[in-house]
Amino acid sequence: MRHAKSDWESGASTDFERPLNKRGLKAAAFMGSVLKERQLIPDLIIHSPAKRAKKTFQLLSKEMDYTGDVLEVKGFYFGGVSEVYEQVRAIGDDYKRVLIIGHNPTWEQLVEELTAGRNHVTMPTAAIARVLLSLESWADVMKSGHQLDWLITPKMLNSEL
Repeated sequence: MRHAKSDWESGASTDFERPLNKRGLKAAAFMGSVLKERQLIPDLIIHSPAKRAKKTFQLLSKEMDYTGDVLEVKGFYFGGVSEVYEQVRAIGDDYKRVLIIGHNPTWEQLVEELTAGRNHVTMPTAAIARVLLSLESWADVMKSGHQLDWLITPKMLNSEL
């Protein structure tokens, strides 16, 4: 998942501190309700520590009544795909469904790499891509050839967002 829409006019002193705007606040909660409705509650959520990604996580998890494990990863903020792979490879194999929340262009690149370039994706804010991984262990995540099951955005599902 890419973080929800941020507020460029907020007056935040740094990019890291930029909050969500009103649309982003609504979209993050809405996407949590979508995951809950589809019964796709993750076992683990890993998110960037940037303010907009952290708030996306908070609103999303509140809406889906999330009680699972959470990990905040500094490298998800301006880290590249290799940082994401490093973190995902370290996930314990008892986790079956994992949601990662971060930033573009890394998230678009990640989906493309995981699907061996078969899927050029555009991930607007609050978009969620569901990639079905065919692997025995999270340690094997670098292998490509996985399947993009779907990519949804708040606007696809709710024209008011």
